[in-house]
Amino acid sequence: MSAGDDAVVVEGPDAGALWAVLEPVLRDGVDRGRLLADFGEPTRRAVQAILDRLDEHQLLRSVEPVAHDVAAAAFLETVARRPAAAATLVGVTPLRVRGAGPVARTAAEHLVRAGYAQVALESGSDDDAAADAVHVDRLAPDGAWYPVAFAMSAGATTVLGPRNRDADASLEAAVRARLGERAAADEPAAPHALVGTQLALVVLTATARAADGRPGPRAWPEYLVTTSGLVSEPHPHAILPPLAAPAADPGPATAGPAPTADDEARDWTPPAGFPHHADQADVPDEDALTRLAPAWDPVLGVVAEPVLLDLPQRPVGLAALVDAEGRTRAGIGTGTAAARLDAVLAELRAVAGEPAGWTTGLGTSTDAARVDAAVRLVERAELGWQPHRLGPGDCGPVAQQRLDVVAGVLGYAPHVALAAAAGLCRVDVRAADGTLLGRAVATTPGAAATGALLRAAGTLQWRTSHTALVTTTPEVDPLDTRSPGVREQVAQWLAGPGAQLVRVAVPAAARSWQGVGLRAVVAAWT
Repeated sequence: MSAGDDAVVVEGPDAGALWAVLEPVLRDGVDRGRLLADFGEPTRRAVQAILDRLDEHQLLRSVEPVAHDVAAAAFLETVARRPAAAATLVGVTPLRVRGAGPVARTAAEHLVRAGYAQVALESGSDDDAAADAVHVDRLAPDGAWYPVAFAMSAGATTVLGPRNRDADASLEAAVRARLGERAAADEPAAPHALVGTQLALVVLTATARAADGRPGPRAWPEYLVTTSGLVSEPHPHAILPPLAAPAADPGPATAGPAPTADDEARDWTPPAGFPHHADQADVPDEDALTRLAPAWDPVLGVVAEPVLLDLPQRPVGLAALVDAEGRTRAGIGTGTAAARLDAVLAELRAVAGEPAGWTTGLGTSTDAARVDAAVRLVERAELGWQPHRLGPGDCGPVAQQRLDVVAGVLGYAPHVALAAAAGLCRVDVRAADGTLLGRAVATTPGAAATGALLRAAGTLQWRTSHTALVTTTPEVDPLDTRSPGVREQVAQWLAGPGAQLVRVAVPAAARSWQGVGLRAVVAAWT
């Protein structure tokens, strides 16, 4: 059984036989309590489970008398759990359409035909039609106007919605800012008749959602996007604002415990229904990438998608992230998923920015974000590092294997330098000309060397890859903050000696980043 984006599958001969009995009864309409009373155990539990699953996916609707016979009734039957209530709400709700030009006029005409109580068109001159959005507002019982949906165009791209929640000024501002970053295109915008019709359907869907009286799924705002011709597709909009300094002093000048929900209470709270991923100590890279996918939506995303292209994946994983200007960001990891995650985290770090006086850390968990921030704070600081050459025997077996790879590419052994300060070891891997190929910080030379040599091996593997699809000299972050040894040891250092040296806090706007599965923190010296 399916409707829209939802579907439920009944499998197995017993369930299939039971469904054959249930389906015609449900289609005719039945009282749920009476239906369940007709079955004995354990069949009643099976029927209850089927009904619950159908209701969870909004495939059950309430049977109610139709009080208002509106022209949009057939459409409401397909999108509302309570189509009769939705039809009633259409019949009593006044709307206003604000905007100039044919899109606003078309939307208003369709809404009038749909059966809304009143539709007022507030338009300016046609000369302003291309420069501004078209808005649809509803008049609430309290006498105030509330936004429902909007449509705006930039070049060949038209965005209208949201499809899964009512509009508000912040959502519109976020879409406007994103469209403003897109390059102008020569293709014509979507036909006005199409956009006006789609906008009217989005408004009807919003009325159905209000009549149902239940929250929708926790998801990013979703818009209907037409980029060329008549091709329209739904797109999520992950809103990831730049980070700002913590709104209040985090307390004692120590690293202290990990940031908690109380720390984030002073942060901006996304609207109800925005996605939220619970903090997990270890998130598989594949799962992290799935959560991050809205961030690289081709229309409303803030970064490009990390891809493998023709890059070699041995002995380390490589990924490329190519932005709209053609700039290539390299991702390096122990595998392909780790490399893709590395590339997108590096690009998102630029989106997040760094509040004045703080160093930003991003990670798939709070611990990972704390380590990322602390390592970046430490590695760039003048702590009295006194580097000296690190011998191969001090690197450990994994680091030794990577050292052999780097030496094989260079044709000579790279310069591996160890420096110690504040209870930490910093290992640098450099070519003969002094170019930094890799760097890592940990509490033991072996863990730091393993991380630094991973970056060095990946950098050289890319340069010698003979890739035909991207540049052989991408932007590469030489610093490793995600190797298991680095993460584990720096986390322990933060809880011990580092607690007197480094302060970690939750920046303003961090909560929105949880919607793509990321934790954001900032670090500073005490």
